[in-house]
Amino acid sequence: MIRKILTGGLMFAALALGQVQSQGPVRLDTGRVSGGLVGSTGNVSVYKGIPFAAPPVGELRWKAPQPAKDWGGVLEATKFSAIPPQRQSADPQSEDCLYLNVWTPAKSAAERLPVMVWIYGGGFTYGSASTRIYDGVHLAEHGVVLVSFNYRLNVLAGFAHPLLSKESGRGSGDYGLLDQIAALQWVKRNIQAFGGNPDNVTIFGESAGGIAVSALVVSPLSDGLFQKAIVESGSAGTLTPLESAEARGKELVTKMGLSADANLLTALREKAWKDFPDAANYRGGPVIDGYALTDHPNAFWAKGKQHNVPMIIGYNHDEATFFLGRDGEIPKTVEEYEASVGQRFGESAKRVLALYPAKSPEDVYWDEVAIRTDSRFGVGARAQLRGEFTVPSKTWEYHFSYLAQGARDPKRGVSHASELAYVFGTIPAEATKETREVSEAMVRYWTQFAKTGDPNQAGLPEWPAFQKGNEAYLEIAQPIRAEKDLNREKTDLFTKIIRPAARN
Repeated sequence: MIRKILTGGLMFAALALGQVQSQGPVRLDTGRVSGGLVGSTGNVSVYKGIPFAAPPVGELRWKAPQPAKDWGGVLEATKFSAIPPQRQSADPQSEDCLYLNVWTPAKSAAERLPVMVWIYGGGFTYGSASTRIYDGVHLAEHGVVLVSFNYRLNVLAGFAHPLLSKESGRGSGDYGLLDQIAALQWVKRNIQAFGGNPDNVTIFGESAGGIAVSALVVSPLSDGLFQKAIVESGSAGTLTPLESAEARGKELVTKMGLSADANLLTALREKAWKDFPDAANYRGGPVIDGYALTDHPNAFWAKGKQHNVPMIIGYNHDEATFFLGRDGEIPKTVEEYEASVGQRFGESAKRVLALYPAKSPEDVYWDEVAIRTDSRFGVGARAQLRGEFTVPSKTWEYHFSYLAQGARDPKRGVSHASELAYVFGTIPAEATKETREVSEAMVRYWTQFAKTGDPNQAGLPEWPAFQKGNEAYLEIAQPIRAEKDLNREKTDLFTKIIRPAARN
C-alpha cells in the first residue's frame, strides 16, 4: 500500500522497497497535477481523474465538449472520477465525467515515449475507464505511456434532434465521439509533460471502443491526433445516419409528452437523465452527422480516404456467447437448428448447413455460436482489413482462441472481451504459466506495435501482415502461430448473404 504525502508541491511514496519520490507535480495547460507510484517496484507514475473538458452539464448537455478551466494550484490526481451515468453500478456516477488517467514509466518529459490511448467498450450504453481490468500499469512497464478516459454514454451521448442540430449548426447525436476527439486533443497538447511523444500515439479499443476506433480512423476531426490504431472485436459496426438519429430523438420527446417548441431543449436539459425513457439502453454510438462523421467507413475505404495509419484488427473465437441472451436462444435440437437456419438464410440455408453441419445438441450449440460470430465479427473484421488495402500503411489481423485450462464456464468459450485481461496483463494472480505467457506475448505485440508500427520483434512468433494475395493472421492460442485465410469460405458466404456493402 502506498502512503502519499503532499509536501512543498512534491509527492513521496512509502514503499516496501524504501522511500521513492514521484515525478509530480506535472504542469499541464490547465494547471499542475500530482500523482502516485505503482508497479512491482514503484516504477510507474499514475495520475487519475484529470479533467480534459468542462463538465457537460446544464447548458452543456448535448453540446460538443468545451475546454476545461484552469483549476489553480496543484490537483491531487490520485482517485478515479465518477463514471458516466449508466445502468446499475456500484461506482459513483455523474454527468460530470470527462476525466482521464495517465500511467507513465518516464522519469522526465524529455523521454518522448510512445503513447497508447484506450477506448472502452460497453455498447455505447455502459462502461468506464476505471474498470479494474483496464489498469495500465503492466503496459506502462513495457515502455509506453497509457492513457484512458471516460466519454458520454447512452442518451447523454446519442440523443439527436432537429433542434439540437439547428442549435449546433453541424448535426447532433455524436457527443461520445466528440468526447473521444477532445481527449485525443488533450493528449496532443499535454502528453509530453508525462514523458510521452504526442507524435507517436496509438488508439486502441474493444467492442464499442473498437467501433469508435474505426470511426476515428475516418473522422475529419481526428486527422493528425494518432499515428496507429488497434480494433478489437468491433470493426465498423452499425453507424446511424443523422436523419434516423433525429427521428429516434423525436420519438423519445413524444414518449415524454413534450412538444417540440422553442423551450424544448431547455426543458430536456433540466430533467435528470434517468427521467428519459429507457435512458440507460439508448444507444450512444456514432452518428453520421456530417461533422464528426461525414460518411460510413465503407465509403472511405473504397476511395482510400481514411487516415493512412498502420492497424491491428481482430476478434475472438466465440464472440457470440456474450450476446446469447440478447440475440435469442440457441436451438436445442438438430431439427430445431436446421429449421432456424432455413428460416434465417432462405436459399442459402443449404450452404450454411454444409459449413456448420451440427449432428448433436452439443454441435448445435457451438455451430450456432460460430454462425453468429462469423457472420458478425468475422465479416466486419475482414471488411475493414480489406478496406485498408486502399492506403499504403500495413495492417495485421489476429484471431484470439486461447482458453485457459479450468475455465469456469465451458459454455462461454473464448467469448467477447476475453482478450482484454491478456492485453492489459491483468489476468488473475493464480493464472498458470501458460496463461501468463500468452498474456505477456500479447502485451509485447501490442506495445511493440505502438513503438514502431509493426508488432514483430525478437523472441515471439512472426506475425505476417494482412496483404492482397496473402491474407495472413496470427492465431493467438497455444502455441501462438501464423496462419492464412481465416474462415475464408464461411466469411465469403456471410459477406454475400448479409453484408454486400462489406465486399471489397
